[in-house]
Amino acid sequence: MARPSVNKTRKAQILSAYERCIARYGVWGATLETIAKEAAIARPLVRHHVGNHDVLLSSALKRLLNRTQQTLDAYPAGCVTTADDFIALLFDTVGSQSAQSHMLQDDIWIASAFVMAAQSRRHIRTHMQQWVAMVDRWFQMHLTFLFPEADTLQISIVATGIIGIYFTVVGNTDTLPTHAQQAVAILLQSLVANPKLSHMHNKKRFIVSCK
Repeated sequence: MARPSVNKTRKAQILSAYERCIARYGVWGATLETIAKEAAIARPLVRHHVGNHDVLLSSALKRLLNRTQQTLDAYPAGCVTTADDFIALLFDTVGSQSAQSHMLQDDIWIASAFVMAAQSRRHIRTHMQQWVAMVDRWFQMHLTFLFPEADTLQISIVATGIIGIYFTVVGNTDTLPTHAQQAVAILLQSLVANPKLSHMHNKKRFIVSCK
């Protein structure tokens, strides 16, 4: 019988392989055969260490939510203090070699696959509604901090627009990153209720330590 530590390591290996398959083939294309091939193990070991497809699915959904929450928690309100800094936070790591950047990009592909599959599975839909709400809260939190005079509806609308732009660009890092940043800047500018606030775009860039 395998040691608990070995089982834990093998389970993580299989789930990581499963997530790569989801990103590449979609939820329904990530079969036990493709997972086993990606993990470089025999197919029976997938069931042995993790379980059937439903167990794999539930585990992957939970991992996605937990990873996203950890990523967002690393950048609390106030870790950026200007609109330019916020744009830099969103886009400067796209395509970089940082582990954080690669993880975020991979998770967007996984999340996109789950969103597509949510049409036919209530379980997936429930988890992805939580995921979208989590991301939306993070964006609204930062926008509220940066633009305290903007009303709640404005914040919500702009957050929705930025999320759509950001996820499209991060998922396709070779497509129009400059135009995407300009589009986000235009959306942020719409939140400037007081002309005096427009000087924030000319402030010296400053990002406090975000752990």
